Amino acid sequence: MARCQKRKFFYQAHSADKEYRKLLKECRLGIDVSEAEIRQYNELLCHGGRNGQSLHHIMEAHKDVFQKCPKTLYNYFNRGIFSLPRGDMPRMCMRKPRTVEPIRHKIDPKCREGRTLTDYKAYREKYTDIPEVQMDSVIGSTGGKVLLTLQLDCGMMLACLRDTNNSHSVIEYFDKLERKLGVDTFQKMFPLILTDNGPEFSNPTAIETSPDTGELRTRVFYCDPNAAWQKGKVENNHTNLRRILPKGCSFNKLTQNDVNLVLSHLNSYIRKAYDDIPAIARFSSLFGKEALDALNLEIIPPDDVILDPKLLKGKI
Repeated sequence: MARCQKRKFFYQAHSADKEYRKLLKECRLGIDVSEAEIRQYNELLCHGGRNGQSLHHIMEAHKDVFQKCPKTLYNYFNRGIFSLPRGDMPRMCMRKPRTVEPIRHKIDPKCREGRTLTDYKAYREKYTDIPEVQMDSVIGSTGGKVLLTLQLDCGMMLACLRDTNNSHSVIEYFDKLERKLGVDTFQKMFPLILTDNGPEFSNPTAIETSPDTGELRTRVFYCDPNAAWQKGKVENNHTNLRRILPKGCSFNKLTQNDVNLVLSHLNSYIRKAYDDIPAIARFSSLFGKEALDALNLEIIPPDDVILDPKLLKGKI
């Protein structure tokens, strides 16, 4: 009886699944070398490293052993695979592990259409008597609470403490301000806003539009990229703010009441740039004491003004 002489392969589900799981486990170990190879690498690297030999010298002297590229060996060092410390390998301490920058969701370029600095200048030429408000963010510790700052044309600075630095928190603050102040006072106080290209300002339409009436309540424009000097008033006033909240300090222990206290002292500070009239007094004369009370700010007597971290009594 004739038989087929070709080789035959049979699929066995159990065996295939076992091989798959073995491969999956090995892949997840993180390195594709056996323990025997690691021991051999380790012996050669320890011997050469303690004799002052570089990784390149050791690998070139043992080409038959090292089947990996130098970058892979550096990665093994950084992961602690070898017993030789990184500092004992010549030039190794100079080669730092590569850090991966987190993806930052920058402002959508379409948001700038009709809101660039050129558009801003054209708008100001058309409406010459409109005061300007400059907006920015002040960062505390990385990943912590953040301040939204608003510098009014009269010199008054407002600030909102936010848990996260996103566009939602900015929009929410403006909505609260409108309800506190009323539409008319809000429009008078914030007719025009100039800010930078931070992702927290990436929804200008929501900032410009009243959630209650759907009407336009302000106009938002953007500075050129990397041109903080174009909103110099708020940047300059940040230097005074940083006297109370030093750069690098955490805002996590602060409350909005603490921020209001800081603003009361900051805005009661006498500055030559504003004809020696405190910004808070100028603000009160323009918008009335009712607006000042709505913002929970108060005038501090000149002798009691404190621009120092001690104002917050150890909270930063």
